Amino acid sequence: MQDYQEAALFDPGEAIPLVPRRGWLLWVDEQPHDAPKFVVKPDTAYQNRKLLWEETFAGDRLAAEWTPALSKVANTRVEVRDRAFRIHAQGHVCAYAERALPAGVTLAQCEVDPGDDAGMTWGVGLELLWPGERLARVNVRAVEGRFGTDDGKEQGLHPSFVAPNLAVWLRLRVEAEQVVAEVSADGAWWEVLKTWPRASYAGDPVAIRVGKMAPAGNQDAGQAEREGNCLVSEVRVYGSK
Repeated sequence: MQDYQEAALFDPGEAIPLVPRRGWLLWVDEQPHDAPKFVVKPDTAYQNRKLLWEETFAGDRLAAEWTPALSKVANTRVEVRDRAFRIHAQGHVCAYAERALPAGVTLAQCEVDPGDDAGMTWGVGLELLWPGERLARVNVRAVEGRFGTDDGKEQGLHPSFVAPNLAVWLRLRVEAEQVVAEVSADGAWWEVLKTWPRASYAGDPVAIRVGKMAPAGNQDAGQAEREGNCLVSEVRVYGSK
């Protein structure tokens, strides 16, 4: 169905795979249809990559490599507890951690739980930064039921399987021709949300940010909103083999 679901055919008796937290619109009849047979496309993102480092937040404080950035709005705070970077803040303020990247990073991912955070543009997310203030970001706008993407110039809004207190995986891939923002309900089956031309990003990304941030970094909306909680866990960074 155009603009709803890509058409594909299943044979009688064939098992129909279910994407976590997603479903199918099924049309059952005995008429011929011009559509390709459904094929599960394997995730090949890690085939030519190696893990450079990972952050499991196993201690009780941020590792020295991370630099926190917090809004000055009252009650904004972060802590490391129960293997997660935990954030308490109003919906439209910043509270994130930044870490420098080695040369050659081509993929970064993390798991986030939006909890009861009210953020939209400031919803919990993942960001890669390049020299010259270029960036690629994907985040969760749980109160709207949408993901967000942006490059510092233009935002994208993507209705999806998003909801408060529902953990999801976020991933940014740097490929030869494009930078790719992806999401997953289980860390195994990934969905592409947005791509940007690789030519718009000179060189390698130089830093990673996780948490609640505006596209321009440590800026608030200047609009009061209720306080809430969200978290980041399982940060992983990869480079080419």
